[in-house]
Amino acid sequence: MSRYEDHFPGRQPLTEQQRQLLERFFMVNAIQRRVIQQLEDVLGPLAPYQQQRLFFQDVTGLTHFRRNFFGTVGQFLGERVNLTYQLAVVEHGSHRKRTYTVEHLDQVHRQPVAQGTVLETLNYRQLGCKIQRIYTVQAHHLYWEKNQIWVHGQEMAWVDGLMHLQQQLSPHAVWLQQGFLAIHDYT
Repeated sequence: MSRYEDHFPGRQPLTEQQRQLLERFFMVNAIQRRVIQQLEDVLGPLAPYQQQRLFFQDVTGLTHFRRNFFGTVGQFLGERVNLTYQLAVVEHGSHRKRTYTVEHLDQVHRQPVAQGTVLETLNYRQLGCKIQRIYTVQAHHLYWEKNQIWVHGQEMAWVDGLMHLQQQLSPHAVWLQQGFLAIHDYT
């Protein structure tokens, strides 16, 4: 018996239905590669856009990112500097607003939003810093609109606010001190 047969005993050639499904998969995959190439021809590599959180497939992409953040870095900061998080989703048309804390982010997907605004707020209460990131939702996709930062209730320019946050966070964040993470990673 061959190695292949050891792993797939009794395996038969693909049926016509299976081949048709694979053909659809190959077609969609080829289209996706072409669209990515077109995007990268216009924007350059997509990775920096994704790393800077300038777009998400849908609101669950954002919630997945935040749940990972609060499962690692945010967990330590929550205890040390009283970091809190809130996600607000406002639907256009109905103007219905839903808000979620970190503990309830897993509920966001239950009520998807097609058109609207998403506002996420990180509040470093002990440090007096509040960060907001605003997204527009179009056809379920999130597109970044702007960042805002407040220090002790006063809005600051983004870079100045980040520099202040970095100075305040540094004693509490070993990863920041050691250069493993940049200040942007804390926003």
